[in-house]
Amino acid sequence: MHILFIADPLTQFKIHKETTYAMMRAAQSRGHHIWACTSSQLYSNGMIGTTAQHIKLLESPTQAHWFDVVETSTKALKEFSAVIMRKDPPFDVNYVTDTWLLDAAVHQG
Repeated sequence: MHILFIADPLTQFKIHKETTYAMMRAAQSRGHHIWACTSSQLYSNGMIGTTAQHIKLLESPTQAHWFDVVETSTKALKEFSAVIMRKDPPFDVNYVTDTWLLDAAVHQG
């Protein structure tokens, strides 16, 4: 599976306590491909998409270096097997807009 995580910027993760990192690690250990983007990278041009990074989590991570970028690609959300939104508050107009985009993506497949 190709799993997209919509989250805060990866450089801001505190991997020793970040649940999104734990979810990514669990998915990768099961053979899934991990992709990441921020909510600001979502867009709509008739198709809901994003510019995301395909990342590989390192076996021996440090806070400063815990992933490598395999590639950066622009894709429609329907190209991913699953999309997981893991964004910290606040609940604001940007969050509401993101949920509208995700709802539209569901209708696109």
